[in-house]
Amino acid sequence: MTIYTAAGAGQSCKTLLTNLGSGLEDQGMTVTCDEVAPTTEMTPTPPDSASWPSPSPSAA
Repeated sequence: MTIYTAAGAGQSCKTLLTNLGSGLEDQGMTVTCDEVAPTTEMTPTPPDSASWPSPSPSAA
């Protein structure tokens, strides 16, 4: 199985997919991860999620 990631194209789930691949390898599958759009020094850094506002409680 090959998992394709594109961090430089704004794909936000690279860590999730990489961890998924590791879990499959632990179960005996052969997994390769292929980065098709690597980040560069020109790639904007996403904001730190810790600085995001907390969601407001829903009015139920």
